[in-house]
Amino acid sequence: MAIRTILAPVAGTAIDQRVMGMAFKMAKRFDAHLEALFVAAEPQDAIPIVGEGMSGLIIEEMIRAAESETEKREVSGKASYKAAFEASGIEASDTPMPVAKPSCAWRKDNGREDETVARRGRLFDLVVIGRDPKEASASLTFDAALMET
Repeated sequence: MAIRTILAPVAGTAIDQRVMGMAFKMAKRFDAHLEALFVAAEPQDAIPIVGEGMSGLIIEEMIRAAESETEKREVSGKASYKAAFEASGIEASDTPMPVAKPSCAWRKDNGREDETVARRGRLFDLVVIGRDPKEASASLTFDAALMET
């Protein structure tokens, strides 16, 4: 089986640099199209399910904090992508090249990371992923990449 497309989800952590480095190496090796994917969490998902006791101000503050954290992670993830992109010499293109030549693109989606990686991963030949095991969502995303793509 030829590897023509590679998905590399980034999470805005230090591990992204290694993930991007490996993904770009694989794209060059197989003349494949690489898509770096950042999934922005929906701020509403950060609010715990509660019956009573939370005022509107607390909920708004939680949403603002979640949005701020997502923005920081996106900036960090995109910086890792750009650094690897500039070092690689690979051409940017939203779609795979018509001839055997490596290419890459940045994509941002919204939603749950595990669900988005599973859905997008089904469209790719290879998924390059790395996560900090201390993060709560890391195992969900790994499971989705391994079992649902």
